[in-house]
Amino acid sequence: MSEEYKILIAKGEPSLLTAPDQDGNTPLHEAVISGHLPMVESLVKKFATPEYRAHSSEIDKENHHGNTPLHLAFQFDHPNIVEFLVQHGANSAIKNHARVTAPKLGGELRRADCLDILRQTEEMRGTKEATVGGLVGGAPDGSEPLRPSNQLLWMWAAILLLIALFVTIRT
Repeated sequence: MSEEYKILIAKGEPSLLTAPDQDGNTPLHEAVISGHLPMVESLVKKFATPEYRAHSSEIDKENHHGNTPLHLAFQFDHPNIVEFLVQHGANSAIKNHARVTAPKLGGELRRADCLDILRQTEEMRGTKEATVGGLVGGAPDGSEPLRPSNQLLWMWAAILLLIALFVTIRT
């Protein structure tokens, strides 16, 4: 992608930089979908300037499916964008129209890298949310998806439990 987006963002009116398309996706949504981190950074930083402060909520704006830019970063597997959005205040607890948060979507799609980045970023900010804490570790009752590394851990725990049970029964 060329560098023209920098001119557009620098000179663009708020109505141009926040206008949704037929799916409700704004330029920020589209930048996230395409994985264009420099454009995401430029837009978010633009919305943080005093003259664009009224548009600072664009980071959590929902499209027609209720997906925020963070949902889309998980959906399209862009861990670097997940990190940037969370560092700049994206809300990981927002549910889309399917009643799914971005971290839960990441778990369902097995986006372990995105989930790890989210956990690390929120821990560094000191705001680790319950939705992330419950998801990253996974629930033993299967109510939350497990990351592949945690699936292996639970499998080994189950095997050890079965071995202990077998040894107890034989003695």
